[in-house]
Amino acid sequence: MRRSFFLFWLLLLGMRLPSGPRLQHVFITVDTTRADRMGFLGNTHGLTPNLDLVARQGVVFEKAYSQAR
Repeated sequence: MRRSFFLFWLLLLGMRLPSGPRLQHVFITVDTTRADRMGFLGNTHGLTPNLDLVARQGVVFEKAYSQAR
C-alpha cells in the first residue's frame, strides 16, 4: 500500500514538472575490480580509459557502504 502510494505521488510530480532539459543519471558500481587498477583512482597505466572519462565528467565516490550482505 505504501509503495503504490509513493509511486502515485512520484508519477504525479513527474507530470507536473515543467518540460525542459532533463537530467540524466548513470550509476556505475564496480565491486570486483581492484581499485589500484582504475586510472581515476591513481593508476597511471591507462587500463580504464572509458571509466576515466566518465569519472572526469561526474562524481566519484571512493567508499560506499550498504546494509545488504
